[in-house]
Amino acid sequence: MEERSVDVEEAAPFVYKPYPSADELDLVPAEWAQRYVEDAAKHWDTFYARNAQNAYKDRHYLGQEFDELAASTTRRTILELGCGVGNTVFPMLAANPNLSAYAVDFSPRAIEMVRAHACFDPARIRAAVCDITCGGLPVELGEVRADVATLVFVLGSISPRKMSAAIRTAASGLRPSGRLFFRDHAVEDFAQQRFDGSSEPKRLEANLYVRRDKTLSYYFSLERARELFVAEGFVVERLEFRHARVENRRRALQMDRRFVTGIFRWEPSAAHCPDCAAADGRAVRPSHEARTGMQT
Repeated sequence: MEERSVDVEEAAPFVYKPYPSADELDLVPAEWAQRYVEDAAKHWDTFYARNAQNAYKDRHYLGQEFDELAASTTRRTILELGCGVGNTVFPMLAANPNLSAYAVDFSPRAIEMVRAHACFDPARIRAAVCDITCGGLPVELGEVRADVATLVFVLGSISPRKMSAAIRTAASGLRPSGRLFFRDHAVEDFAQQRFDGSSEPKRLEANLYVRRDKTLSYYFSLERARELFVAEGFVVERLEFRHARVENRRRALQMDRRFVTGIFRWEPSAAHCPDCAAADGRAVRPSHEARTGMQT
């Protein structure tokens, strides 16, 4: 009898796949998380189209928080990264006649609104569209050497993987020893707790969430903020938690808000010596001071 060879396809080895953990079930599906990151500019443009000038209140309090932003007889230049429709830069220019500004945002609609603002003066402010996660400022601004830069509720709207590039963009527009003022949402903030208690997944990864309008919201620890800035050559001068209890009387709701506030000094040489940058700064401490009515 003639023997015949028969090809037998080997069965694929069995791989045990456990049920997803409770932590994994709370995550936004990976493909959607990627879309939220990739389409960030589009979502912010849509946000400003819907909210126009009513998205945020003007931040008149920054001059009280940061001395360098208070009215002064010294001429200074400020670089605002993520300027939105001007809720930070216009109050600062109004309070300080000796201040001039560069303002950038990656929403074209927001920059259009800045240029159309009643207080826009091209002799004092230059505004341009810029994706700060690309690591540099737009050529149309020319050579920028600002005395002060701000990242106020901006870094937390960026994917953590792109935050370092945004900080490098800030450094590229600062003179040596220039200062950067940082404020953003902190871990255990009331809003983060609401995200965690949502009936549908809102978390993309640790401390990163997506809002209803599809924009991102990251919640910082002091350690994470320090790590990011020191790695890019900034010296920590101040870094602390700020607390505020905000009351919504209409909804009979009290909200414990937590923010991270920091002042960092740009020292190019410190980029090559992170330990020096960390050690050179003043105390890095959590503040237990409750400030009622602190605004975002």
